[in-house]
Amino acid sequence: MEDREANEIQFRKLQSRDISSYECELQFQRVAGEPVWVRQIAARLNGQSKGVAEVVVLAKDISKRKLDDSRIAADLQAMTKLQGIGAMFVRGRDAASVLDAIVDAAISINSASFGNIQLFHEKSCTLTVAAHRGFHPSCKEFWNPLTRDGVAHREALQHGNRVIISDIEENPARFSPEAIQEQREAGIRSLVATPLTSRTERHLGVFTTYYQLPHTPDERNLTLLDLLARQAADIIDRQEAEAILHDRDERLQSILDAASDSIVCIDSQGFITSINAATEKMFGYQREELIGKNVKILMPDPYSEQHDTYIRRYLQTGVPHVIGTGREAIAKRKDGTTFPIDLAVSEMDHLHLFTGIIRDISERKSLQHDILAIADEEQRRIRQDLHDSVQQELAAAGLVTQTLLRYLDRHHDALPTSFTASCKSLAEKIFSSISRAHREVREISTGLVSLPHTPTALVDSLRELAARTDEIEGIHCAFACDTPGKTISIDATHLYRIAQEAVTNALKHSQPEHILIKLTTDESQHTLEIADDGKGFDTNLQASGMGIKTMRYRAGLIGGTLSICPVENGGTLVCCRIPRNHDANDKQRIER
Repeated sequence: MEDREANEIQFRKLQSRDISSYECELQFQRVAGEPVWVRQIAARLNGQSKGVAEVVVLAKDISKRKLDDSRIAADLQAMTKLQGIGAMFVRGRDAASVLDAIVDAAISINSASFGNIQLFHEKSCTLTVAAHRGFHPSCKEFWNPLTRDGVAHREALQHGNRVIISDIEENPARFSPEAIQEQREAGIRSLVATPLTSRTERHLGVFTTYYQLPHTPDERNLTLLDLLARQAADIIDRQEAEAILHDRDERLQSILDAASDSIVCIDSQGFITSINAATEKMFGYQREELIGKNVKILMPDPYSEQHDTYIRRYLQTGVPHVIGTGREAIAKRKDGTTFPIDLAVSEMDHLHLFTGIIRDISERKSLQHDILAIADEEQRRIRQDLHDSVQQELAAAGLVTQTLLRYLDRHHDALPTSFTASCKSLAEKIFSSISRAHREVREISTGLVSLPHTPTALVDSLRELAARTDEIEGIHCAFACDTPGKTISIDATHLYRIAQEAVTNALKHSQPEHILIKLTTDESQHTLEIADDGKGFDTNLQASGMGIKTMRYRAGLIGGTLSICPVENGGTLVCCRIPRNHDANDKQRIER
Protein backbone atom coordinates (compact mmCIF):
# COMPACT_ATOMS: atom_id res chain seq x y z
CA MET A 1 0.00 0.00 0.00
CA GLU A 2 1.09 3.58 -0.59
CA ASP A 3 -1.39 5.49 1.62
CA ARG A 4 0.34 6.96 4.71
CA GLU A 5 -2.92 7.15 6.68
CA ALA A 6 -3.62 3.49 5.96
CA ASN A 7 -0.06 2.67 7.05
CA GLU A 8 -0.59 4.40 10.41
CA ILE A 9 -3.83 2.48 10.96
CA GLN A 10 -2.08 -0.82 10.28
CA PHE A 11 0.79 0.15 12.61
CA ARG A 12 -1.63 0.89 15.51
CA LYS A 13 -3.31 -2.49 14.92
CA LEU A 14 0.09 -4.11 15.12
CA GLN A 15 0.87 -2.37 18.42
CA SER A 16 -2.51 -3.33 19.87
CA ARG A 17 -1.87 -6.95 18.92
CA ASP A 18 -4.81 -7.05 16.43
CA ILE A 19 -2.43 -8.20 13.69
CA SER A 20 0.99 -9.80 13.79
CA SER A 21 2.57 -8.09 10.71
CA TYR A 22 1.94 -6.06 7.57
CA GLU A 23 3.73 -4.75 4.47
CA CYS A 24 3.49 -1.42 2.64
CA GLU A 25 5.25 0.80 0.12
CA LEU A 26 5.88 4.44 1.02
CA GLN A 27 7.38 7.42 -0.75
CA PHE A 28 9.75 9.74 1.10
CA GLN A 29 11.85 12.71 0.12
CA ARG A 30 15.57 12.99 0.65
CA VAL A 31 17.15 16.14 2.00
CA ALA A 32 18.09 17.20 -1.52
CA GLY A 33 14.44 16.90 -2.54
CA GLU A 34 14.84 13.71 -4.52
CA PRO A 35 11.97 11.24 -4.03
CA VAL A 36 12.73 7.77 -2.69
CA TRP A 37 10.46 4.71 -2.51
CA VAL A 38 10.72 2.30 0.44
CA ARG A 39 9.20 -1.15 0.95
CA GLN A 40 8.44 -1.53 4.66
CA ILE A 41 7.78 -4.80 6.55
CA ALA A 42 6.58 -4.43 10.17
CA ALA A 43 6.18 -7.36 12.64
CA ARG A 44 5.25 -7.64 16.34
CA LEU A 45 7.82 -9.29 18.62
CA ASN A 46 6.59 -12.39 20.42
CA GLY A 47 6.81 -12.81 24.20
CA GLN A 48 5.07 -9.70 25.36
CA SER A 49 1.64 -10.14 26.83
CA LYS A 50 0.95 -6.74 28.33
CA GLY A 51 1.45 -3.13 27.38
CA VAL A 52 2.31 -1.73 24.00
CA ALA A 53 3.78 -4.36 21.76
CA GLU A 54 7.32 -3.97 20.56
CA VAL A 55 7.55 -3.83 16.77
CA VAL A 56 10.45 -4.46 14.43
CA VAL A 57 10.44 -2.66 11.05
CA LEU A 58 12.51 -3.59 8.00
CA ALA A 59 12.83 -1.05 5.15
CA LYS A 60 14.23 -1.53 1.64
CA ASP A 61 14.88 1.11 -1.04
CA ILE A 62 12.75 0.15 -4.06
CA SER A 63 13.14 3.41 -5.99
CA LYS A 64 14.74 1.68 -8.97
CA ARG A 65 12.00 -0.95 -9.14
CA LYS A 66 9.29 1.68 -8.87
CA LEU A 67 10.98 3.69 -11.60
CA ASP A 68 11.12 0.58 -13.78
CA ASP A 69 7.47 -0.18 -13.04
CA SER A 70 6.56 3.39 -13.87
CA ARG A 71 8.42 3.18 -17.17
CA ILE A 72 6.81 -0.15 -18.02
CA ALA A 73 3.38 1.30 -17.29
CA ALA A 74 4.23 4.38 -19.33
CA ASP A 75 5.50 2.21 -22.19
CA LEU A 76 2.36 0.11 -22.04
CA GLN A 77 0.26 3.25 -22.12
CA ALA A 78 2.34 4.57 -25.02
CA MET A 79 2.03 1.32 -26.98
CA THR A 80 -1.71 1.28 -26.34
CA LYS A 81 -1.99 4.81 -27.68
CA LEU A 82 0.17 3.95 -30.70
CA GLN A 83 -1.95 0.87 -31.37
CA GLY A 84 -5.11 2.94 -31.13
CA ILE A 85 -3.73 5.50 -33.56
CA GLY A 86 -2.71 2.71 -35.93
CA ALA A 87 -6.22 1.28 -35.76
CA MET A 88 -7.68 4.70 -36.59
CA PHE A 89 -5.30 4.91 -39.55
CA VAL A 90 -6.26 1.44 -40.83
CA ARG A 91 -9.98 2.12 -40.44
CA GLY A 92 -9.58 5.17 -42.64
CA ARG A 93 -10.61 7.80 -40.09
CA ASP A 94 -10.28 11.36 -41.33
CA ALA A 95 -6.73 12.69 -41.17
CA ALA A 96 -7.59 15.58 -38.81
CA SER A 97 -8.89 13.19 -36.12
CA VAL A 98 -5.82 10.96 -36.37
CA LEU A 99 -3.41 13.91 -36.21
CA ASP A 100 -5.23 15.26 -33.14
CA ALA A 101 -4.87 11.84 -31.51
CA ILE A 102 -1.14 11.82 -32.31
CA VAL A 103 -0.63 15.22 -30.66
CA ASP A 104 -2.62 14.06 -27.61
CA ALA A 105 -0.49 10.92 -27.37
CA ALA A 106 2.76 12.89 -27.63
CA ILE A 107 1.72 15.28 -24.86
CA SER A 108 0.65 12.40 -22.62
CA ILE A 109 3.66 10.14 -23.25
CA ASN A 110 6.27 12.88 -22.94
CA SER A 111 4.58 14.89 -20.18
CA ALA A 112 4.54 17.90 -22.48
CA SER A 113 2.38 20.98 -21.97
CA PHE A 114 1.51 21.77 -25.58
CA GLY A 115 1.91 20.27 -29.01
CA ASN A 116 1.20 20.91 -32.68
CA ILE A 117 1.69 19.49 -36.17
CA GLN A 118 2.45 21.96 -38.94
CA LEU A 119 2.25 21.16 -42.65
CA PHE A 120 4.82 22.51 -45.09
CA HIS A 121 3.60 24.20 -48.28
CA GLU A 122 6.38 24.10 -50.82
CA LYS A 123 5.07 26.85 -53.11
CA SER A 124 4.73 29.47 -50.38
CA CYS A 125 7.49 28.07 -48.11
CA THR A 126 5.17 28.37 -45.11
CA LEU A 127 3.95 26.13 -42.30
CA THR A 128 0.29 25.93 -41.31
CA VAL A 129 -1.16 24.24 -38.23
CA ALA A 130 -2.97 20.98 -38.97
CA ALA A 131 -3.43 19.83 -35.35
CA HIS A 132 -2.72 21.43 -31.95
CA ARG A 133 -3.39 20.92 -28.25
CA GLY A 134 -2.99 23.14 -25.16
CA PHE A 135 -2.55 26.51 -26.87
CA HIS A 136 -4.67 29.56 -26.33
CA PRO A 137 -6.40 30.42 -29.65
CA SER A 138 -4.34 33.61 -29.97
CA CYS A 139 -1.12 31.60 -29.69
CA LYS A 140 -2.23 29.26 -32.44
CA GLU A 141 -2.55 32.17 -34.84
CA PHE A 142 1.15 32.96 -34.42
CA TRP A 143 2.08 29.59 -35.90
CA ASN A 144 -0.49 29.75 -38.70
CA PRO A 145 1.02 30.45 -41.15
CA LEU A 146 4.66 30.42 -40.15
CA THR A 147 7.40 31.28 -42.63
CA ARG A 148 10.00 28.64 -43.13
CA ASP A 149 12.82 30.79 -41.77
CA GLY A 150 10.87 32.44 -38.95
CA VAL A 151 11.89 30.28 -35.95
CA ALA A 152 13.97 27.28 -34.96
CA HIS A 153 11.55 24.98 -36.80
CA ARG A 154 13.51 25.78 -39.97
CA GLU A 155 16.40 23.65 -38.75
CA ALA A 156 14.19 20.61 -38.39
CA LEU A 157 12.47 21.26 -41.71
CA GLN A 158 15.47 22.24 -43.81
CA HIS A 159 17.96 19.67 -42.56
CA GLY A 160 15.59 16.84 -41.71
CA ASN A 161 17.06 16.55 -38.19
CA ARG A 162 15.37 16.85 -34.83
CA VAL A 163 15.86 20.12 -32.95
CA ILE A 164 15.92 20.04 -29.13
CA ILE A 165 15.97 23.35 -27.24
CA SER A 166 16.11 22.53 -23.55
CA ASP A 167 15.74 26.16 -22.45
CA ILE A 168 14.55 28.86 -24.82
CA GLU A 169 15.75 31.62 -22.49
CA GLU A 170 19.30 30.34 -22.87
CA ASN A 171 19.05 30.20 -26.70
CA PRO A 172 17.52 33.54 -27.77
CA ALA A 173 19.57 33.65 -30.98
CA ARG A 174 17.65 30.69 -32.40
CA PHE A 175 14.34 32.59 -32.40
CA SER A 176 13.04 35.84 -33.75
CA PRO A 177 12.13 38.45 -31.09
CA GLU A 178 8.44 37.99 -31.95
CA ALA A 179 8.70 34.23 -31.46
CA ILE A 180 10.44 34.60 -28.07
CA GLN A 181 7.76 37.02 -26.86
CA GLU A 182 4.94 34.79 -28.13
CA GLN A 183 6.40 31.73 -26.41
CA ARG A 184 6.88 33.61 -23.13
CA GLU A 185 3.24 34.66 -23.18
CA ALA A 186 2.22 31.06 -23.90
CA GLY A 187 4.40 29.79 -21.04
CA ILE A 188 6.74 27.82 -23.29
CA ARG A 189 10.24 27.26 -21.92
CA SER A 190 11.53 24.35 -24.05
CA LEU A 191 10.61 22.42 -27.17
CA VAL A 192 11.38 19.35 -29.26
CA ALA A 193 10.81 19.79 -33.03
CA THR A 194 10.73 16.55 -35.07
CA PRO A 195 10.72 16.76 -38.88
CA LEU A 196 7.97 14.93 -40.74
CA THR A 197 9.37 13.22 -43.82
CA SER A 198 7.65 10.91 -46.27
CA ARG A 199 9.06 7.49 -47.05
CA THR A 200 10.36 9.03 -50.28
CA GLU A 201 12.30 11.70 -48.31
CA ARG A 202 9.86 14.50 -49.10
CA HIS A 203 9.48 17.24 -46.46
CA LEU A 204 5.92 17.23 -45.11
CA GLY A 205 6.09 19.43 -42.00
CA VAL A 206 7.17 19.60 -38.34
CA PHE A 207 5.85 17.85 -35.21
CA THR A 208 6.63 19.85 -32.06
CA THR A 209 6.08 19.27 -28.34
CA TYR A 210 6.43 22.22 -25.93
CA TYR A 211 7.18 22.29 -22.19
CA GLN A 212 6.60 24.93 -19.51
CA LEU A 213 9.87 24.08 -17.76
CA PRO A 214 13.40 23.47 -19.02
CA HIS A 215 13.37 19.93 -20.39
CA THR A 216 15.75 17.48 -22.03
CA PRO A 217 14.03 14.31 -23.31
CA ASP A 218 15.62 10.92 -22.79
CA GLU A 219 16.14 8.30 -25.52
CA ARG A 220 12.92 6.52 -24.63
CA ASN A 221 10.85 9.65 -25.16
CA LEU A 222 12.65 10.43 -28.40
CA THR A 223 12.00 6.91 -29.69
CA LEU A 224 8.29 7.27 -28.95
CA LEU A 225 8.26 10.67 -30.62
CA ASP A 226 9.86 9.11 -33.71
CA LEU A 227 7.12 6.46 -33.82
CA LEU A 228 4.42 9.11 -33.54
CA ALA A 229 6.15 11.26 -36.16
CA ARG A 230 6.27 8.28 -38.52
CA GLN A 231 2.54 7.75 -38.08
CA ALA A 232 1.85 11.45 -38.62
CA ALA A 233 4.00 11.52 -41.77
CA ASP A 234 2.22 8.46 -43.18
CA ILE A 235 -1.17 10.04 -42.46
CA ILE A 236 -0.19 13.33 -44.10
CA ASP A 237 1.37 11.55 -47.08
CA ARG A 238 -1.74 9.44 -47.56
CA GLN A 239 -3.98 12.49 -47.17
CA GLU A 240 -2.04 14.36 -49.85
CA ALA A 241 -2.05 11.32 -52.15
CA GLU A 242 -5.80 10.89 -51.64
CA ALA A 243 -6.36 14.58 -52.35
CA ILE A 244 -4.37 14.32 -55.58
CA LEU A 245 -6.25 11.15 -56.53
CA HIS A 246 -9.58 12.78 -55.65
CA ASP A 247 -8.78 15.81 -57.80
CA ARG A 248 -7.70 13.53 -60.64
CA ASP A 249 -10.87 11.46 -60.28
CA GLU A 250 -13.01 14.59 -60.29
CA ARG A 251 -11.30 15.91 -63.42
CA LEU A 252 -11.67 12.52 -65.11
CA GLN A 253 -15.31 12.25 -64.04
CA SER A 254 -16.03 15.73 -65.38
CA ILE A 255 -14.49 14.70 -68.71
CA LEU A 256 -16.51 11.47 -68.75
CA ASP A 257 -19.71 13.29 -67.80
CA ALA A 258 -19.19 15.69 -70.70
CA ALA A 259 -19.19 12.74 -73.13
CA SER A 260 -22.44 12.09 -74.98
CA ASP A 261 -21.75 8.33 -75.14
CA SER A 262 -22.27 6.03 -72.18
CA ILE A 263 -18.99 5.00 -70.53
CA VAL A 264 -19.05 2.04 -68.12
CA CYS A 265 -16.01 0.70 -66.22
CA ILE A 266 -16.06 -2.87 -64.88
CA ASP A 267 -13.67 -5.16 -63.02
CA SER A 268 -12.53 -8.66 -63.93
CA GLN A 269 -15.68 -10.16 -62.38
CA GLY A 270 -17.93 -8.02 -64.55
CA PHE A 271 -19.04 -5.71 -61.73
CA ILE A 272 -19.56 -2.02 -62.52
CA THR A 273 -17.05 0.29 -60.80
CA SER A 274 -17.98 3.63 -62.37
CA ILE A 275 -20.29 5.21 -64.93
CA ASN A 276 -20.77 8.64 -66.44
CA ALA A 277 -23.83 10.88 -66.59
CA ALA A 278 -24.73 9.72 -70.10
CA THR A 279 -25.14 6.17 -68.78
CA GLU A 280 -27.78 7.32 -66.29
CA LYS A 281 -29.66 9.15 -69.03
CA MET A 282 -29.35 6.34 -71.58
CA PHE A 283 -30.41 3.45 -69.33
CA GLY A 284 -32.68 5.21 -66.81
CA TYR A 285 -30.71 4.16 -63.72
CA GLN A 286 -29.24 6.34 -60.97
CA ARG A 287 -25.50 5.98 -60.40
CA GLU A 288 -25.92 4.21 -57.04
CA GLU A 289 -28.25 1.65 -58.64
CA LEU A 290 -25.49 0.44 -60.99
CA ILE A 291 -22.26 0.67 -58.98
CA GLY A 292 -21.40 -2.82 -57.71
CA LYS A 293 -23.90 -4.56 -60.00
CA ASN A 294 -22.92 -6.99 -62.76
CA VAL A 295 -22.84 -5.27 -66.13
CA LYS A 296 -25.23 -7.85 -67.57
CA ILE A 297 -28.00 -5.82 -65.90
CA LEU A 298 -27.68 -3.60 -69.00
CA MET A 299 -28.17 -6.49 -71.48
CA PRO A 300 -31.14 -8.65 -72.45
CA ASP A 301 -31.00 -12.42 -72.81
CA PRO A 302 -29.16 -14.19 -74.36
CA TYR A 303 -26.40 -11.54 -74.46
CA SER A 304 -26.36 -11.12 -70.67
CA GLU A 305 -25.51 -14.79 -70.13
CA GLN A 306 -22.71 -14.67 -72.71
CA HIS A 307 -20.93 -11.66 -71.18
CA ASP A 308 -19.29 -13.43 -68.20
CA THR A 309 -18.06 -16.12 -70.59
CA TYR A 310 -16.34 -13.52 -72.78
CA ILE A 311 -14.41 -12.00 -69.85
CA ARG A 312 -13.52 -15.36 -68.29
CA ARG A 313 -12.25 -16.71 -71.61
CA TYR A 314 -10.18 -13.58 -72.23
CA LEU A 315 -8.58 -13.72 -68.77
CA GLN A 316 -7.79 -17.44 -69.17
CA THR A 317 -6.54 -17.44 -72.75
CA GLY A 318 -5.68 -13.84 -73.57
CA VAL A 319 -7.66 -14.25 -76.79
CA PRO A 320 -10.19 -11.41 -77.18
CA HIS A 321 -13.72 -11.99 -78.36
CA VAL A 322 -15.32 -8.63 -77.76
CA ILE A 323 -12.35 -7.12 -75.87
CA GLY A 324 -10.51 -4.56 -77.97
CA THR A 325 -13.11 -4.62 -80.73
CA GLY A 326 -16.24 -2.73 -81.69
CA ARG A 327 -19.54 -4.34 -82.58
CA GLU A 328 -23.26 -3.82 -82.66
CA ALA A 329 -25.31 -5.26 -79.81
CA ILE A 330 -28.62 -4.89 -77.99
CA ALA A 331 -28.90 -3.11 -74.62
CA LYS A 332 -31.69 -3.07 -72.04
CA ARG A 333 -33.04 -0.08 -70.12
CA LYS A 334 -34.26 -0.10 -66.52
CA ASP A 335 -37.86 -0.34 -67.75
CA GLY A 336 -37.01 -3.51 -69.69
CA THR A 337 -37.14 -2.03 -73.19
CA THR A 338 -34.26 -2.79 -75.52
CA PHE A 339 -32.42 -0.68 -78.06
CA PRO A 340 -29.54 -1.13 -80.54
CA ILE A 341 -26.04 0.06 -79.58
CA ASP A 342 -22.50 0.31 -80.84
CA LEU A 343 -20.26 -1.29 -78.17
CA ALA A 344 -16.49 -0.90 -77.88
CA VAL A 345 -14.69 -2.64 -74.99
CA SER A 346 -11.04 -2.08 -74.07
CA GLU A 347 -8.76 -3.18 -71.22
CA MET A 348 -6.95 -0.64 -69.05
CA ASP A 349 -3.22 -1.41 -69.28
CA HIS A 350 -3.60 -5.13 -68.51
CA LEU A 351 -5.02 -4.32 -65.05
CA HIS A 352 -8.01 -6.58 -65.71
CA LEU A 353 -10.20 -3.48 -65.62
CA PHE A 354 -12.37 -2.87 -68.66
CA THR A 355 -14.03 0.18 -70.15
CA GLY A 356 -17.08 -0.07 -72.37
CA ILE A 357 -18.16 2.83 -74.59
CA ILE A 358 -21.80 2.54 -75.58
CA ARG A 359 -23.55 4.59 -78.25
CA ASP A 360 -27.31 4.49 -78.79
CA ILE A 361 -27.77 3.89 -82.51
CA SER A 362 -31.57 3.83 -82.50
CA GLU A 363 -31.73 6.90 -84.72
CA ARG A 364 -29.16 5.45 -87.09
CA LYS A 365 -31.10 2.19 -87.25
CA SER A 366 -34.27 4.15 -87.89
CA LEU A 367 -32.59 5.97 -90.77
CA GLN A 368 -31.28 2.68 -92.12
CA HIS A 369 -34.76 1.25 -91.89
CA ASP A 370 -36.16 4.26 -93.72
CA ILE A 371 -33.54 3.84 -96.44
CA LEU A 372 -34.36 0.15 -96.80
CA ALA A 373 -38.07 0.95 -96.77
CA ILE A 374 -37.53 3.45 -99.57
CA ALA A 375 -35.44 0.89 -101.44
CA ASP A 376 -38.15 -1.75 -100.95
CA GLU A 377 -40.79 0.68 -102.16
CA GLU A 378 -38.65 1.55 -105.16
CA GLN A 379 -38.22 -2.17 -105.86
CA ARG A 380 -41.98 -2.61 -105.67
CA ARG A 381 -42.46 0.26 -108.13
CA ILE A 382 -39.83 -1.17 -110.49
CA ARG A 383 -41.48 -4.59 -110.26
CA GLN A 384 -44.82 -3.03 -111.11
CA ASP A 385 -43.28 -1.11 -114.00
CA LEU A 386 -41.60 -4.27 -115.26
CA HIS A 387 -44.89 -6.11 -115.07
CA ASP A 388 -47.03 -3.35 -116.55
CA SER A 389 -44.73 -2.21 -119.33
CA VAL A 390 -41.61 -4.24 -120.06
CA GLN A 391 -43.18 -7.68 -119.66
CA GLN A 392 -46.19 -6.65 -121.71
CA GLU A 393 -43.97 -5.17 -124.40
CA LEU A 394 -41.90 -8.36 -124.46
CA ALA A 395 -45.06 -10.46 -124.64
CA ALA A 396 -46.31 -8.33 -127.52
CA ALA A 397 -42.97 -8.62 -129.32
CA GLY A 398 -43.11 -12.39 -128.85
CA LEU A 399 -46.59 -12.52 -130.36
CA VAL A 400 -45.46 -10.44 -133.33
CA THR A 401 -42.51 -12.79 -133.85
CA GLN A 402 -44.80 -15.83 -133.71
CA THR A 403 -47.10 -14.15 -136.24
CA LEU A 404 -44.13 -13.59 -138.54
CA LEU A 405 -43.16 -17.25 -138.28
CA ARG A 406 -46.69 -18.36 -139.14
CA TYR A 407 -46.74 -15.95 -142.09
CA LEU A 408 -43.48 -17.37 -143.40
CA ASP A 409 -44.85 -20.90 -143.07
CA ARG A 410 -48.01 -20.03 -145.06
CA HIS A 411 -46.24 -18.13 -147.84
CA HIS A 412 -43.03 -20.01 -148.26
CA ASP A 413 -44.05 -21.04 -151.82
CA ALA A 414 -44.40 -17.43 -152.88
CA LEU A 415 -40.98 -16.46 -151.61
CA PRO A 416 -37.55 -17.60 -152.57
CA THR A 417 -36.54 -20.61 -150.55
CA SER A 418 -33.26 -19.17 -149.34
CA PHE A 419 -34.96 -15.93 -148.31
CA THR A 420 -37.69 -17.75 -146.44
CA ALA A 421 -35.20 -19.95 -144.61
CA SER A 422 -33.08 -16.94 -143.64
CA CYS A 423 -36.06 -14.93 -142.36
CA LYS A 424 -37.41 -17.89 -140.44
CA SER A 425 -34.05 -18.49 -138.78
CA LEU A 426 -33.80 -14.84 -137.74
CA ALA A 427 -37.39 -14.82 -136.45
CA GLU A 428 -36.76 -17.92 -134.33
CA LYS A 429 -33.65 -16.32 -132.82
CA ILE A 430 -35.62 -13.16 -132.06
CA PHE A 431 -38.39 -15.19 -130.43
CA SER A 432 -35.87 -17.17 -128.39
CA SER A 433 -34.22 -13.96 -127.17
CA ILE A 434 -37.56 -12.41 -126.32
CA SER A 435 -38.61 -15.54 -124.37
CA ARG A 436 -35.32 -15.55 -122.46
CA ALA A 437 -35.63 -11.84 -121.66
CA HIS A 438 -39.22 -12.41 -120.57
CA ARG A 439 -38.15 -15.16 -118.15
CA GLU A 440 -35.31 -13.05 -116.74
CA VAL A 441 -37.56 -10.05 -116.22
CA ARG A 442 -40.10 -12.30 -114.50
CA GLU A 443 -37.40 -13.68 -112.19
CA ILE A 444 -36.17 -10.19 -111.40
CA SER A 445 -39.71 -9.09 -110.73
CA THR A 446 -40.28 -12.07 -108.43
CA GLY A 447 -37.11 -11.25 -106.47
CA LEU A 448 -38.31 -7.70 -105.85
CA VAL A 449 -41.57 -8.67 -104.25
CA SER A 450 -42.18 -7.97 -100.52
CA LEU A 451 -43.51 -10.77 -98.37
CA PRO A 452 -47.15 -10.69 -97.35
CA HIS A 453 -48.01 -10.15 -93.67
CA THR A 454 -49.22 -13.69 -93.03
CA PRO A 455 -48.22 -16.04 -90.17
CA THR A 456 -46.35 -18.46 -92.42
CA ALA A 457 -45.05 -15.97 -95.00
CA LEU A 458 -41.40 -16.35 -93.97
CA VAL A 459 -41.41 -20.15 -93.96
CA ASP A 460 -43.29 -20.31 -97.26
CA SER A 461 -40.98 -17.78 -98.92
CA LEU A 462 -37.79 -19.48 -97.73
CA ARG A 463 -39.12 -22.81 -99.00
CA GLU A 464 -39.89 -21.20 -102.38
CA LEU A 465 -36.40 -19.62 -102.46
CA ALA A 466 -34.85 -23.05 -101.89
CA ALA A 467 -37.05 -24.60 -104.60
CA ARG A 468 -36.12 -21.93 -107.19
CA THR A 469 -32.43 -22.31 -106.34
CA ASP A 470 -32.69 -26.09 -106.62
CA GLU A 471 -33.87 -25.69 -110.21
CA ILE A 472 -30.49 -24.22 -111.20
CA GLU A 473 -28.42 -26.79 -113.04
CA GLY A 474 -25.77 -28.42 -110.84
CA ILE A 475 -27.18 -26.98 -107.59
CA HIS A 476 -29.01 -28.92 -104.89
CA CYS A 477 -30.74 -26.59 -102.41
CA ALA A 478 -32.81 -27.75 -99.44
CA PHE A 479 -34.87 -25.98 -96.79
CA ALA A 480 -35.24 -27.17 -93.18
CA CYS A 481 -37.47 -25.70 -90.48
CA ASP A 482 -38.22 -27.06 -87.01
CA THR A 483 -41.43 -24.99 -86.70
CA PRO A 484 -43.04 -25.16 -90.15
CA GLY A 485 -46.57 -24.56 -88.90
CA LYS A 486 -45.88 -21.91 -86.26
CA THR A 487 -45.96 -18.15 -86.49
CA ILE A 488 -42.58 -16.42 -86.26
CA SER A 489 -43.26 -12.88 -85.05
CA ILE A 490 -40.35 -11.08 -86.64
CA ASP A 491 -40.06 -8.94 -89.75
CA ALA A 492 -40.26 -11.61 -92.46
CA THR A 493 -39.10 -9.38 -95.29
CA HIS A 494 -35.78 -8.46 -93.63
CA LEU A 495 -34.97 -12.07 -92.74
CA TYR A 496 -35.97 -13.27 -96.21
CA ARG A 497 -33.72 -10.65 -97.83
CA ILE A 498 -30.81 -11.85 -95.70
CA ALA A 499 -31.37 -15.42 -96.90
CA GLN A 500 -31.79 -14.23 -100.49
CA GLU A 501 -28.52 -12.24 -100.40
CA ALA A 502 -26.65 -15.13 -98.74
CA VAL A 503 -27.81 -17.57 -101.44
CA THR A 504 -26.88 -15.09 -104.17
CA ASN A 505 -23.39 -14.63 -102.67
CA ALA A 506 -22.91 -18.40 -102.47
CA LEU A 507 -23.89 -18.88 -106.11
CA LYS A 508 -21.76 -15.95 -107.26
CA HIS A 509 -18.57 -16.53 -105.24
CA SER A 510 -18.42 -20.06 -103.78
CA GLN A 511 -19.38 -22.33 -106.70
CA PRO A 512 -21.21 -24.78 -104.40
CA GLU A 513 -22.96 -28.03 -105.20
CA HIS A 514 -25.19 -28.00 -102.13
CA ILE A 515 -26.90 -25.16 -100.24
CA LEU A 516 -28.94 -25.54 -97.05
CA ILE A 517 -31.38 -22.90 -95.77
CA LYS A 518 -32.30 -23.66 -92.15
CA LEU A 519 -34.69 -21.83 -89.80
CA THR A 520 -34.84 -22.87 -86.11
CA THR A 521 -36.45 -21.47 -82.98
CA ASP A 522 -35.75 -22.14 -79.30
CA GLU A 523 -36.78 -20.48 -76.04
CA SER A 524 -34.37 -17.59 -76.40
CA GLN A 525 -33.89 -16.85 -80.09
CA HIS A 526 -34.69 -17.43 -83.77
CA THR A 527 -31.78 -18.61 -85.93
CA LEU A 528 -31.48 -18.47 -89.72
CA GLU A 529 -28.54 -20.35 -91.25
CA ILE A 530 -27.44 -20.54 -94.89
CA ALA A 531 -24.62 -23.04 -95.44
CA ASP A 532 -22.89 -24.11 -98.63
CA ASP A 533 -20.12 -26.56 -99.55
CA GLY A 534 -18.37 -24.31 -102.04
CA LYS A 535 -14.85 -22.96 -102.00
CA GLY A 536 -15.84 -20.08 -99.73
CA PHE A 537 -15.07 -16.43 -100.24
CA ASP A 538 -13.03 -13.74 -98.54
CA THR A 539 -15.48 -12.13 -96.11
CA ASN A 540 -13.02 -9.30 -95.38
CA LEU A 541 -12.87 -8.47 -99.08
CA GLN A 542 -16.60 -8.78 -99.53
CA ALA A 543 -17.42 -6.83 -96.34
CA SER A 544 -16.86 -3.57 -98.18
CA GLY A 545 -19.63 -4.46 -100.63
CA MET A 546 -23.21 -3.39 -100.20
CA GLY A 547 -24.52 -6.96 -100.02
CA ILE A 548 -23.00 -7.91 -96.67
CA LYS A 549 -23.50 -4.40 -95.29
CA THR A 550 -27.17 -4.56 -96.16
CA MET A 551 -27.45 -8.00 -94.54
CA ARG A 552 -25.95 -6.61 -91.33
CA TYR A 553 -28.25 -3.57 -91.45
CA ARG A 554 -31.30 -5.77 -91.85
CA ALA A 555 -30.19 -8.04 -88.98
CA GLY A 556 -29.69 -5.03 -86.73
CA LEU A 557 -33.07 -3.57 -87.59
CA ILE A 558 -34.84 -6.64 -86.22
CA GLY A 559 -32.61 -6.78 -83.12
CA GLY A 560 -30.37 -9.53 -84.39
CA THR A 561 -26.71 -10.20 -85.09
CA LEU A 562 -25.12 -11.54 -88.26
CA SER A 563 -22.01 -13.71 -88.48
CA ILE A 564 -20.22 -15.05 -91.57
CA CYS A 565 -17.59 -17.72 -91.08
CA PRO A 566 -15.93 -20.54 -93.04
CA VAL A 567 -17.10 -24.13 -92.61
CA GLU A 568 -14.51 -26.68 -91.46
CA ASN A 569 -14.81 -28.93 -94.54
CA GLY A 570 -15.10 -26.05 -96.99
CA GLY A 571 -17.81 -23.56 -97.75
CA THR A 572 -19.40 -20.71 -95.84
CA LEU A 573 -21.94 -20.40 -93.03
CA VAL A 574 -24.08 -17.28 -92.72
CA CYS A 575 -25.92 -17.12 -89.39
CA CYS A 576 -28.46 -14.55 -88.20
CA ARG A 577 -29.72 -14.72 -84.60
CA ILE A 578 -32.67 -12.69 -83.29
CA PRO A 579 -33.64 -12.72 -79.57
CA ARG A 580 -37.23 -13.80 -79.05
CA ASN A 581 -37.79 -11.15 -76.39
CA HIS A 582 -36.81 -8.34 -78.75
CA ASP A 583 -39.40 -5.81 -77.60
CA ALA A 584 -42.30 -5.21 -79.97
CA ASN A 585 -42.32 -1.54 -79.03
CA ASP A 586 -38.71 -1.29 -80.10
CA LYS A 587 -39.59 -2.89 -83.39
CA GLN A 588 -42.38 -0.40 -83.94
CA ARG A 589 -40.05 2.44 -82.98
CA ILE A 590 -37.42 1.27 -85.46
CA GLU A 591 -39.96 0.74 -88.23
CA ARG A 592 -41.83 4.02 -87.75
